[in-house]
Amino acid sequence: MGYAETLASATQVLAKGNNVRKVSGSALIAGDIHGDIDSLEKIIALREALDMKHLILLGDYVDRGEKQVEVVERIAELIQSDDDFVPLRGNHEDAAVCARYGFVEQLEIHDLSNEISFDFFAELPMVAVSSAVYMAHGGIPVENNFKVSRIEQRSEFPREHTLKTGPQYEIGWNDPLYDGREKNHEYVASSRGGHSKEWGIAVTDNFLDTNNLELIIRAHIAFKAGFKWMHDNKVLSLFSSSSGPYDGFTRSVVSMELSKPETVTFHEI
Repeated sequence: MGYAETLASATQVLAKGNNVRKVSGSALIAGDIHGDIDSLEKIIALREALDMKHLILLGDYVDRGEKQVEVVERIAELIQSDDDFVPLRGNHEDAAVCARYGFVEQLEIHDLSNEISFDFFAELPMVAVSSAVYMAHGGIPVENNFKVSRIEQRSEFPREHTLKTGPQYEIGWNDPLYDGREKNHEYVASSRGGHSKEWGIAVTDNFLDTNNLELIIRAHIAFKAGFKWMHDNKVLSLFSSSSGPYDGFTRSVVSMELSKPETVTFHEI
């Protein structure tokens, strides 16, 4: 199958699923890919070598890197062949962002349809959750006592080409405060602009307590070391690309038993 047919078939598979993917057992978890097909293939191979049940990708497959179309097509192939593969939606899986940061241009170069790609992105699940761990691209809404079960509601979390302002947007765009600021603020407006926020440790504690969880794993920030622990080791940020502007960055992923946050193990790819 070609790109269009592969994405159309994967979109049909995704459409049968939920905005929240329930996961259990072992997993390999990776951060932003941004068109880095080499990183993606190494992540896939590492999952097989470690015999992890799930492969969970935290979003941002396109923009900035050299092989954006190839990454999207590879992800669509895996969706059709692997029920334990969980690719989440990042803030770059959004029509407006793609138009600004390069993916639309790549589609034009390859003479491919925008609509098919954006339909595919719209059906990607927003979060994955186990008995102990919450995983998303940006993170958590800043609303007090927010329950993960709300993400399953299509009215508040529609599957559209752009993220809806409110909790859906915040899950894709929000960042944790760190380096001391996390204890001084509940949340602040983000330097990214738009409707995004940066949240403090009090918001993390409230979210985890409300949902009876222990750990948040997210992506979205390009840490050169490939990862960063925050909020008293209750938030872990991952970055897994060295493509385009990220040349020279360490590409970090983690393996773990999803019911046991203490089993987090780091791997460089």
